[in-house]
Amino acid sequence: SHIKVIAITLDKIKVSFKEPENKGGCELTKFILYYSDGDSNLLKNSITLNSHNLEVIIDILNPLDVGKIFTFQVEAFNSV
Repeated sequence: SHIKVIAITLDKIKVSFKEPENKGGCELTKFILYYSDGDSNLLKNSITLNSHNLEVIIDILNPLDVGKIFTFQVEAFNSV
């Protein structure tokens, strides 16, 4: 997978990812990282990142989320 959790604390998750190999022949303009809330696999939350940022820190808003399983997905957008 191209998405990696690189650090976890009691209130944050640090996630990194790689650019896709196929960029559609155009420059990438942004990424959207979708993630679950730890209660289900539904990707209810998202963060929009510029094309140069391949790492993000997600705040865990609820300390009760510690120990839950989170799901991540990244979508890349190009200039077309």
